[in-house]
Amino acid sequence: MDKQIEGLRKYLPEHIYNTLLLYDPVNEIRLHKDKNIVIVSERRNIITYELCTRAEFSDIIDKFCNHSLHAYAENINEGYITSGNYRIGVCGKITNGNINEITSLNIRVPHMIRNISGYISDILRRDNYQSGILIYSPPAVGKTTVLRDLIITLSDFKRISVIDSRNELYDEKAMISPLIDVFNGYTKESAIEIAIRTMSPEYIICDEIGAYNECTAILSVQNTGVPLIASAHAADISDLIRRPNIKLLHDNMIFKYYVKITRSGKTFDFNISKWEDIG
Repeated sequence: MDKQIEGLRKYLPEHIYNTLLLYDPVNEIRLHKDKNIVIVSERRNIITYELCTRAEFSDIIDKFCNHSLHAYAENINEGYITSGNYRIGVCGKITNGNINEITSLNIRVPHMIRNISGYISDILRRDNYQSGILIYSPPAVGKTTVLRDLIITLSDFKRISVIDSRNELYDEKAMISPLIDVFNGYTKESAIEIAIRTMSPEYIICDEIGAYNECTAILSVQNTGVPLIASAHAADISDLIRRPNIKLLHDNMIFKYYVKITRSGKTFDFNISKWEDIG
């Protein structure tokens, strides 16, 4: 059994948990009050016959928030809850800038798939581990899964600063190397600056960049010689470079390579573009 699915047993009612066991893989579980449970499996939306009642919905939120909804209020207002290795997207009704009713939950199930990042590792090795790489794809294709495997692979011999702002990239049980330093819950911009100043990393790895303050922080440390491996949402390379903040990084040659991920089941394919080949 998938350990990440098994770990959801303590959060979910038995009938919802048992429903998950009927599908492989389970990428997301989407819950609404008094509506059918939706399983996302390999980008297919499966509307099940099981319902999530209002009482069950509230109880699930309470458990993910460790019975202290107030303690998670800031994150909830930003659209997510993190508990253990799980990241739960939330949305609902906003009043005066604060969410006062959660109406939807999207439980993203993290997956650890080993030995899928060899293609990217080979690129880095050929460049003597001096190159930055930006991995991109549409949402839910597997960018974070690839980054997790790459962290484990590189941390056998390289010092890695893992920037895990939303508690969904680092896996404590799998990433056991003493060469891994984790910035958990920091903003990306502060973590990048602190990592360079205090931890002497040989690589910085972070997920889902694109905000202006994140990109300016990356630019501020570009002359330190520490390469960055990151991910971003985009359907293709032209879509990626059209994003103003990513274009800013591109114009400053932060990434030597851009790697697009496509996926069929557990098979990952990679399409590489070099900086000089992109307009």
